[in-house]
Amino acid sequence: MALRLWWALYSNSMPFSDFKRYFDIASEFAATGNLSCQGHPFVFQSPAYPLFLGALFWMFSPVVLVGKLANAVLAILVLAIFWKVIQRQEFSPWARLLALAVVAFFPPMLSFVSVLGQEMLALFFVVVILWLVKRGGFLLGLCCGLLALTRPQFILLPFCLAGLGWLWKWYSKQACALLLAGFALALSPWVVRNWRVFHAFIPTTGHSGYVLLVNNNPANRAGVWMPLSKIALTKEQRDVFRAMKAEFLLEEGDEDWKGVVWTPALDKAVFRMAADNIKKDPLRFIEMGFRRIWNTYFTGGTCALYWAFNGDNQAVPTLNNLTDWFAIVVFFLSVAGIVVVARQRDPVLIGAALLFLISLLAVFVFEGQGRYVLPAMPASAILIGAVADRICRRQNKTEES
Repeated sequence: MALRLWWALYSNSMPFSDFKRYFDIASEFAATGNLSCQGHPFVFQSPAYPLFLGALFWMFSPVVLVGKLANAVLAILVLAIFWKVIQRQEFSPWARLLALAVVAFFPPMLSFVSVLGQEMLALFFVVVILWLVKRGGFLLGLCCGLLALTRPQFILLPFCLAGLGWLWKWYSKQACALLLAGFALALSPWVVRNWRVFHAFIPTTGHSGYVLLVNNNPANRAGVWMPLSKIALTKEQRDVFRAMKAEFLLEEGDEDWKGVVWTPALDKAVFRMAADNIKKDPLRFIEMGFRRIWNTYFTGGTCALYWAFNGDNQAVPTLNNLTDWFAIVVFFLSVAGIVVVARQRDPVLIGAALLFLISLLAVFVFEGQGRYVLPAMPASAILIGAVADRICRRQNKTEES
């Protein structure tokens, strides 16, 4: 906890790229009360974090330190709530300690305290969900909705929990209905706003087509993000941009600005383009999916630190190497944890497995970056704790025999 507060106070991280956009939107929200960027209604990314940051800027002032301190508070709460979650599990003391150490000392979990992005807020909602998952009900659904408004891939989570909760009799029918009602209520103000502004049904974010096309076009060979000006399009696909008066987005220029002026109508058309690319060459899509997993879990540690050190990959090479190895070990132990908990019916263990698998699926289909590991890190830690507990129990049985 002390390390997190120290890093918030004394790190020199400054917002850039996506995080500069969050800062600008939050500042505009504090000044005008509108979720917009330079007057353009914003829908490109999820709304929860810029609204959260904007509310803080309205109460205090639009300075980076306010966001860093808010992240430090969230990070400290994440540790405290996660410790309570694993205390309630029937793990051995060593397994609990290992699970806590994963969340406490994975380097980007510390360094992202200074990054004004969604990660710390998403982590907070994840640990609250793990705390509430045994009881189910309205509050759990509300938190699932807020998590989906922070990281859109987790929109799948409440439906999985409600389905398994009813099938395995964790929850009554009423509790399942309340869970889904809470989820719908959390999303409803954003859905209504988007319908009024864009005349489109947008439950979480309006950039899924953009991400899918950028990462699934013939010019993408590395499985990482690339600018719109570099993507490969057929003549028919370019004609769609031209017909929608959006061909300027394919020219070289400020990629962050393109996100500001991106529209839901264009995103829908672009999603169809990406789906067509996948249908034409499904084997390449699978290959790129594995590349995205590789970029996220096997070489993604350096990427995650990149944002906290102002875009300098060489700032701390030893820490980069340590983080990459840490992420690789976490990935394999998480997969082992899936195997360990597969036949169990404990809501916390299954909830952790769902969070990890949904995160993995989103990386495989859409995009991979090291920072995308962070929201599911508490889930991975619980899965690792389950593996450690299984090993401890077997060792104890061996010693007793």
